[in-house]
Amino acid sequence: MELSKDQEIALDEILKWYYSETDSRKYFTLGGLAGSGKTFLINLITKSIYDKDIMCKIAHCAYTGKAADVMRRKGISGASTIHRLIYIPIEEKEGKITFVKKEKADFDYDLIIVDEASMVGEDIFDDLMSYGIKVLFVGDFGQLPPVGTKFNLMIEDKLDFKLTTIHRQALENPIISVSLKVREYGGNSIDYGSYKNKFYKTIASNLSMKSFLSADQIICGTNKRRLELNKIYREEKNLSGLPKKGEKLIILRNNYSKGVFNGQQIIVAEDFKLQSPIKIEGKFYDPFDENKKIRKEDFWVTNFVNTGYVIKEKGLSDAILADFGYCISVHKSQGSEWDKVLLIDDEGFLRWDKDAKKKFLYTAFTRAKEKFIWATD
Repeated sequence: MELSKDQEIALDEILKWYYSETDSRKYFTLGGLAGSGKTFLINLITKSIYDKDIMCKIAHCAYTGKAADVMRRKGISGASTIHRLIYIPIEEKEGKITFVKKEKADFDYDLIIVDEASMVGEDIFDDLMSYGIKVLFVGDFGQLPPVGTKFNLMIEDKLDFKLTTIHRQALENPIISVSLKVREYGGNSIDYGSYKNKFYKTIASNLSMKSFLSADQIICGTNKRRLELNKIYREEKNLSGLPKKGEKLIILRNNYSKGVFNGQQIIVAEDFKLQSPIKIEGKFYDPFDENKKIRKEDFWVTNFVNTGYVIKEKGLSDAILADFGYCISVHKSQGSEWDKVLLIDDEGFLRWDKDAKKKFLYTAFTRAKEKFIWATD
């Protein structure tokens, strides 16, 4: 890929910041939309630093295992999750694991590069910065902001540098070109139909069950719709009750001591077992973790046993909160990408906020690599 002018300037600015002895900034934020060449630039920054000092130690990481896996597939070998980078797993009996933050003396890096930085919350940001190491945060400022917090490293007008050029090769992909058009003009700017057999806009009532079941990931806007679609998916697969071996779940809340994070997807390694009216025992693994180690933990949930959220007085405040992951919210999908993605879009969702709806659709569209279906009500 040929460097764009803004990539050249970004590379120069970042290297100046990294080597500077007078620039007091401990972190640098680089933002760019889909197709602006962020990952290519990360590779180039890494190579430039290593060319000057082969003994330099650079860590590459992302919020979720899926995002780290994407980095590795795009040529950034050794990329890991943030929690694997800065937390130590301590294995207890029967495969249960607790994570504790590494001591500063045990953390020997010259630079940390974090991709998909729009997902990084304030707690992890503070832990990363506690080591006194320079951190380059890279992300997409066009995506939805984090839920439930004002903390956001990818606020467009507060970035240290913004990539603005979309590469021609990216624009030739209708998934990218349509997502950029929607971000600027909204969903009504896209007609129903097929775009080069990669992007489809259709009416949900015309969607076949085959298309529904064959998507690598289904996404939607609201939790109500998510629950309905997960129920339909399981019924079509003749699944019921507690999670069964091979099913896909999604983590719904950060649990730093267990090393799981909001939006992380996991696979059931053995049929879950009910231990009490509210507590469930489960074995699982992260399919995007290079080690794929099977773990055994306690879960508490809303939809496995229909008891509602378990409160701390029940003694399960340290258990893992999860739900079925065949359909997830667009918010939870951030930082991940799949070959085939299906968006079931409740047209009423965010209709009152046109700017938020544009970000919602842009975020949804850019989750797909090969095929995207947008099914509207």
